[in-house]
Amino acid sequence: MKNLYSTAILFLFAFGLQSQIVITEIMYNPPEGGSDSLEYLEIYNESTSTINLNGWQLSGVTYTFGEVSINPDEYLVVAVDSAAMRRNFGITTLEWSGGALSNGGELVTISNDVGAIVSMVDFDVENGWPTSDDGTDGEGSSIELCDPSADNTNPANWQASQNDLGFMINGRIVKGTPGTPSTFDCPSMADVVVEVSSFEFTPKDITINKGETVRWENKGGTHNVNGQQSVYPDNPDSFFSGNPSGEAWIYEYTFDIPGFYDYQCDPHVAQNMFGTITVLDPADALPKLVITEIMYNDPAMVDSLEFIELYNNDDDAIDLAGFSFDTGPQFTFPNMMLPAGDFMIIAQDSATFKKYFGIDAFQYESGGLGSDGDVILIVNSVGDTIDVLSYTDRAPWPDQADGQGFSLILCDPDADNSMAENWGAATFPTGFNYEGVSIFADPGDLSYCLKTIDEASITDADGVSTMEGNR
Repeated sequence: MKNLYSTAILFLFAFGLQSQIVITEIMYNPPEGGSDSLEYLEIYNESTSTINLNGWQLSGVTYTFGEVSINPDEYLVVAVDSAAMRRNFGITTLEWSGGALSNGGELVTISNDVGAIVSMVDFDVENGWPTSDDGTDGEGSSIELCDPSADNTNPANWQASQNDLGFMINGRIVKGTPGTPSTFDCPSMADVVVEVSSFEFTPKDITINKGETVRWENKGGTHNVNGQQSVYPDNPDSFFSGNPSGEAWIYEYTFDIPGFYDYQCDPHVAQNMFGTITVLDPADALPKLVITEIMYNDPAMVDSLEFIELYNNDDDAIDLAGFSFDTGPQFTFPNMMLPAGDFMIIAQDSATFKKYFGIDAFQYESGGLGSDGDVILIVNSVGDTIDVLSYTDRAPWPDQADGQGFSLILCDPDADNSMAENWGAATFPTGFNYEGVSIFADPGDLSYCLKTIDEASITDADGVSTMEGNR
């Protein structure tokens, strides 16, 4: 248990520091003949705090940091030969104690003083990484990370340096930025590109998903992009490229709020230079089939009253063809339509379930719900997650549902059913006992959770209680 706990702590600590200390530049094969004296690694402190590196280690080369601290927004260079770095680059560096960087690529890591990896780069000379054709790997250039906040495990975020350092070795210009920021911008991750020219946006009307990025590129003329709410009050959010400009500008905006957006080019409104963007939420396209009640541990030794209740919380019927439980009990849904507002019950033993509850249920193909917790994952035919519930028998989940005769109910079908606070023990008495225990459950109907007196006393403007539920 001690080892498991220590490993977990190391992982969490490393995760927390991953975005703080970053490997940002590598010169792994300078254009020297024989032994390389200008190999180096650059790291950067992207946090807002000074970090003491005492006891930290590099792999790929051999080096353990001494009493060295790196300030916020500061670069630190560790090299194979600090004297050569000072002589050629005019900078002071640390010097590693052994090893060299592989000319064919390798994994380089930084570990903290308890051995947790906080940054790693598995660089290569192919597979999307900059190559000798780009100017690196013996041709003079280091490789640089476009921005310290970018994913440094993604080769698309690395480029052969274009910063001429003013000297040549073996006929090759040496290029790099050791100890200073990168000189190139990260590649655009735009999902849609709109050309701005003459008196039009091309394409004029686009549809994207929530979280996607649009890039406007001015190809000619004096233009801007204005989708501010001061101009279009119904826009879910504002976006604005700035004042009109005749330069070759680029403007990008990531749309995180679904809805319909209008925008215009201010100087050319009279020429009808308008555009629209429809932002969809992919989650809205999936049917709202919700897990609303489960009996995961009835009072019997064998859980023959166990069931899962599903509710169609959509405005339209749901075609269940191809749906299945990906985790939890084994069950493939029948080819059927579930009308809006209707329920579906899947039970451990459909005959016993009907005997006691008096309603029909489908039956698991195999397996069952865990008595101490489980994950129920519903997926469609292409693997999209329709709904998922991860419950346990521990607080804050209601303990009455753990073998005491109560089902577990979602208090509101519109609530987030991944949150334990949105669930409660059933309050509706079934009127029968099972294994000598009274059963409280409400399959096939919406339920509400018990409220405190203060909660039940809250009323709306008409004096009507705001407590929801149909029982």
